[in-house]
Amino acid sequence: MLATYKRVADPATGSVIRAGVGLIDKAEAPDKYTVRFTLTIPYASWPAITASWQASIVPRNGVETLSTKPNGTGPYKFVSYEPNGSLVLSRNPDYFEPDLPKIDKVEFRIIPDFSTAVAGLERGELDLVWGLPPEHVNKLKDSPSAHVSEVQTGTWEMFGMNSRLAPFDEPKVRQALFKLVDRAAIADIALFGHGAPTVSPIPPYHPFVLQQGGADR
Repeated sequence: MLATYKRVADPATGSVIRAGVGLIDKAEAPDKYTVRFTLTIPYASWPAITASWQASIVPRNGVETLSTKPNGTGPYKFVSYEPNGSLVLSRNPDYFEPDLPKIDKVEFRIIPDFSTAVAGLERGELDLVWGLPPEHVNKLKDSPSAHVSEVQTGTWEMFGMNSRLAPFDEPKVRQALFKLVDRAAIADIALFGHGAPTVSPIPPYHPFVLQQGGADR
């Protein structure tokens, strides 16, 4: 584990979490299953850094071959990868969760075009397609062979006004646009009925979302 963090902290690696990992003043391993980090400053988001996928622990002797032979402690093991083709994984018998994973083999097919992916799903060639654009969700709702499952997410799109440029440097202009633009209609048209207007990056269904009344104030 310590070797992984040293690698991430190395500027030559170019890791996007290097700034966070750079807060490590000292790292110790008091026993086989424990790592103790001492940071240079108090940092409440440190658990999020350690939980990010960029901080995934890899064998110290397998760093140089990560791009061609990835190795880790996850539920599946790398089998093969064909660029722009597919990624094949097999069940990891040494996974720490007993009796998991349930599936022996998983193949990810790389299909850039969603129309092709949806056609393969309806023909039974694929078991799962995720991240469908909203327009494809509507097309599959009445499919006799495919099932669409939707979940609310925090993904959001924004039309921003640069407050340094006229006329958006005038607060009343920005306020007027906010009042006049039919955000619900735009969300409905742009996302084919699969989105909702919001006043912040926090999704409207979140229990701590700032309601519009509060935003107006």
